[in-house]
Amino acid sequence: MREVHTKDVSTYSGGDLAANIDSFRRHLAAENLSPRTLKAYTEAAKLLDGFLADRGMPRNVANIRREHVEAFVAEQLERLKPATANNRHRSLRALFKWLEEEGELPNGNPMMKMKPPRVPEQPPDILREDELKA
Repeated sequence: MREVHTKDVSTYSGGDLAANIDSFRRHLAAENLSPRTLKAYTEAAKLLDGFLADRGMPRNVANIRREHVEAFVAEQLERLKPATANNRHRSLRALFKWLEEEGELPNGNPMMKMKPPRVPEQPPDILREDELKA
């Protein structure tokens, strides 16, 4: 019979989200991502951290759950365009994937089965005939 190993999460410290952001940024830089991508990913992480702090939600990465991230994305959708909320969702998905790979999420990735917000398709602008001739 195979032995199953589980982590004792009662004493797990995992670290605050804010404490992990600089390491995440270094990881992204080591992958040679563009400065714009680095900024977008770290900005999303900082916004999530602020959101959690403002609402008294857990900031320790081991205790952040799907419902916390969903509340953040829902709040983003209320204030911003769906495409922006979708970008933040993708940025956070990368963050939590990295945290999982680093062994910081003993309870698993809270975004594992989370779907991104839908972004309605925007039809392209149609040029008038006089604009085509210009």
